[in-house]
Amino acid sequence: MISGMRPAFAGHPVWAAIMLVTVVVWVAFELRQGLNRRSEATSSDRGSLLILRLAPIPGALVAVSVVRVRATAFDYNAAVFAASLTLMWAGLALRLWS
Repeated sequence: MISGMRPAFAGHPVWAAIMLVTVVVWVAFELRQGLNRRSEATSSDRGSLLILRLAPIPGALVAVSVVRVRATAFDYNAAVFAASLTLMWAGLALRLWS
């Protein structure tokens, strides 16, 4: 039933808590990495840093707006949710390592 599609974690308090922890850790990692400055780095930015910092805003707006578009809906189950979290945590590990 596509018209009643909800996020995978809706109605599942444990899944919602896992998703919330993942998002909080992700934001914390990004803030840490964003504030981390190497002493040997030189500042030669010509505006790209501003673009990189502002780019997530339209991305988030598009993501929120397509939530109700039928063509973007698909059924979620525990396996899809676990795979999504695995990819997110792998990305977090890669970000922390880099």
